[in-house]
Amino acid sequence: MKNRITKLIAALTVGVSLLGTFPYTLSDKIRLTAAAANYSEIDGYIYDTWKQDDYGSFEFENTENNGFHSTMHETTDALCLKGRKFEDKPAASDIPDYYVNYDADAYFDGNCILSVFGEDTENKIRFHIIDAWSGYKPSGNKQPAATAEIGGCTYELYDVFHADYDIGGSIIESTAYHDIISLRKDDQISDRKGTHLNSTVNIKDHIKAWEEAGFNIGNIDYVSLCIDSYRSNSELYVNYLDIGEEIKLPEPSQIERSIYNLSDKAEFSYDNFSKDSGNLKDSVISSVTFTPNSAAVSSCDELKKFLSDFLTENAVNKFTEKYSDSFFENNVLLLNTYVDPYKGRITEFLLNKIYYKDDKLYILFTSVIGPHIKNTYGLDIIQIALPKTEFRNTGEEWKNEEELCPETVRVSIVDEDTGKLIDLSNVAYSDLVQQERKTISTKSEGNNPYYVCDDYSIIDEYIRWPGLWINDEYLPERYMTDFKINHTSINNSADITIKVKNIAEGDVNGDNSFNIADIVAFQKWLINPSDEPLEYWKAADLYKDNILDVFDLCIMKRKLINK
Repeated sequence: MKNRITKLIAALTVGVSLLGTFPYTLSDKIRLTAAAANYSEIDGYIYDTWKQDDYGSFEFENTENNGFHSTMHETTDALCLKGRKFEDKPAASDIPDYYVNYDADAYFDGNCILSVFGEDTENKIRFHIIDAWSGYKPSGNKQPAATAEIGGCTYELYDVFHADYDIGGSIIESTAYHDIISLRKDDQISDRKGTHLNSTVNIKDHIKAWEEAGFNIGNIDYVSLCIDSYRSNSELYVNYLDIGEEIKLPEPSQIERSIYNLSDKAEFSYDNFSKDSGNLKDSVISSVTFTPNSAAVSSCDELKKFLSDFLTENAVNKFTEKYSDSFFENNVLLLNTYVDPYKGRITEFLLNKIYYKDDKLYILFTSVIGPHIKNTYGLDIIQIALPKTEFRNTGEEWKNEEELCPETVRVSIVDEDTGKLIDLSNVAYSDLVQQERKTISTKSEGNNPYYVCDDYSIIDEYIRWPGLWINDEYLPERYMTDFKINHTSINNSADITIKVKNIAEGDVNGDNSFNIADIVAFQKWLINPSDEPLEYWKAADLYKDNILDVFDLCIMKRKLINK
């Protein structure tokens, strides 16, 4: 009985936005819930948002000048759009010059696209004019049907047909539809970099190019600006948006930029001082909890003063040699101290973005976590050199976003009620966790969370089908798996959190209450244990002998009488 294993399967729904349709072999029927099915309206513009499942966070806010602000963090798939609806649904061939003018700041980390998006619902057609993208190519491995020069840019043209899809919740009611795509070749956004975009797209020019390539759109229901983030992170500030038959470009003073990007002007670096290097002061080495410190220094003397709290005199002098007096004549040095909470698993740091918002400087960086413990655990000092002309002394805020190394799986077992990791310090990964479909022959280090690293095929299985078997026997007393898995995957890695529940004594039906119903359920199971497995069997082992029998039932009845 005690060798009973609880099966946990979190079958991920494959994304069906434009980004979600290309890189993988899709199942026969996939649910689509996007495409302005339940749009709202504001100041003559429609807007709509969609997020697949419960993974990650997604925020949307309408802003001035018909703009909007969206943030998508570790979502499986999410998108939002804002645009104009055509009440009379004009024929695409009859539409006059029709422009989408926008000014935006985009931050893409992973697989994201920004496009002019619309639909012909009558003929089951969606169209995308992709202005900027990052990650994998939105067209996947497909070859373009044609190329076209439009507005001084080169576009690849695609007509992608989707058949036998379960379209639920969309205004597209058919099980088959077309994606007509213009993919701009010369404007891919670099990952982790902020990019300012200012563009004017004439939809009529693209319709002509599509017709010449043999693609046909009947009528147009609406036109919008759309951001799509697939298993990635993104942030988009649309400072200005105008859609109509005239090009209406705003005056610079009309746009109160919500963000001022400095990513391309900042020089990022970091130094590591291990506990065994002899460069750290005893107060840092012996500190149980280290509070990060940050500063903006503009001279060698200020730099030495900041470093002297953490480093020995020799280490301070060697560090300062990198920055001369001439450097500080033109630059400010931003510093932040960081102690690896994983005691040696941080492999590198990356600058995500640096920007001003509401006159405060925000620095977003990423600490990359690997599966193997290194001997460099100690203190990291992160540095950003920023031109003085770009620096405002109004305060800085550093924010860290963790990321797993590629082809790394982290499996964490947490208490569902407290959200904290449970103590599995003496439990091997191979005993506690097994993977469905494949036997994991990997090197795992550490205990809860467990870090597993293997070839891409294993990681790929985790990402698509994180089906795990948890052996409850190795969980602490009264803990049992509760069939809840949170799963995120970015950069060919997987971060899986398995929630377990601490079951009270006697609560064999798991309803958080011990009463006569538990005794009845246990007694029925004892009479005929082959009918159904006892869901929370640990709660019934009151005799604590690893056997479920009448002795446990007697103790359970006595416990209820005493209660």
